[in-house]
Amino acid sequence: MAANPEAARSADQIDTRVPRLSLAERDRRWQAIRAQMDKRGLDCLAAVVLGSGDMGNIGYLSSVYLRGAGGALVVFPRRGEVSVHMGGNLANLQMWRRSQDWVTDIIPAPQPISFSQITVGRLSELGLEKGRVGVVGSGGPMVPEGGPTRIFIERGEHLLPEAVWEDATDLVETARLIKSEEEVTFVQKAAEIGDLAIEATAHYAKAGMRSRAVYARLISAMVENGSDIPFILWDAGPSPVHGVWIPDDNILRPGHVIVTEYSAYYRGYEAQFQRPMAVGHVPDLYARLFDAAVASYQKGLETLKPGNTFADVTNAMSEPVKAAGFITITPYYHGLSPQFPISFSQARRSLYPSESLPRWQEFQDRMGSLPVEPGMVIAFEPNAVTADQRSGVHVGDPILVTESGNRRLSRLPLEWFIV
Repeated sequence: MAANPEAARSADQIDTRVPRLSLAERDRRWQAIRAQMDKRGLDCLAAVVLGSGDMGNIGYLSSVYLRGAGGALVVFPRRGEVSVHMGGNLANLQMWRRSQDWVTDIIPAPQPISFSQITVGRLSELGLEKGRVGVVGSGGPMVPEGGPTRIFIERGEHLLPEAVWEDATDLVETARLIKSEEEVTFVQKAAEIGDLAIEATAHYAKAGMRSRAVYARLISAMVENGSDIPFILWDAGPSPVHGVWIPDDNILRPGHVIVTEYSAYYRGYEAQFQRPMAVGHVPDLYARLFDAAVASYQKGLETLKPGNTFADVTNAMSEPVKAAGFITITPYYHGLSPQFPISFSQARRSLYPSESLPRWQEFQDRMGSLPVEPGMVIAFEPNAVTADQRSGVHVGDPILVTESGNRRLSRLPLEWFIV
């Protein structure tokens, strides 16, 4: 493809709002990905996000991690020039041309957008009409029914039947599991933002405030401290269980509890936290729930180290909650960028009696068999919930696996914030 004229730009044209990844990091990734493509006999990858999907895999290949409206596509040949095709407004596209130097061809997708047709056209330019194409979706094993990957493969087979189309999402997501030092630096920065944000929020919150106002302060504190668009689950009141997507309308009163799950992002790298707050004092039941969740967290820290599997981590984290007489209904942990491995409790399984037990067990066994390896970043989030599911609390933050064990990326102690 013709080089984009924006590639030859002066220093005053560089957009500095997005921190840059180095060319050395690009070369490391591309060499590793192309080596795996060679092993599988893949001539090209087509990484696609439709609509508002997760851009993690596209960002890993191209460093372009925020989509335009309508989604994005990266065509990544084993040999040849990488191209990014985006929907959305041209200002967003220009920002990406000027804020990274990994890819020079960042091209607006013509309306109405058909990323499958764009892929076929690019394959023709590369002389790969009869090639083997790996389609990279988003979300990996967490996406229902194969997500857009399966749709994209079917569309590709219709448009270019002489090519061989297959799912290669795992190729990229497996590479993403192990972070480089440069990537860890970005996760650490996201963790620092998350710590600063909850401290600012706890300082701001007090009895008599609307819960929504405190929720809004957490969002603004993350953005003020350098986060990309943040993520929050939230609930507050006399008996919350777990945060939800929409903030409540309660007025905070003494004895109320605020449960949070929030993520700060720095250049697309996520640091996720669960930090509970109590208004005035911690109710006795919530103190016991919190102690059980913290005990689960500590057992996880003892077990999350090279030489163990994630099944070992799950088993260790489950015992303290059960011993305290509580249950767990959300994951004990999950990966960060990507969101696996992930572990759900047996109580979570029992909430869905119609779900295929063999299918669920196969997924859990597959996640549990993964070895704990240095460079993984795992979000701990153990939760303790009463058997009637009317009260609950969860606690957590990001953990980096090291050669000798692990390291918490948060500097804050696992304690209540009393507001």
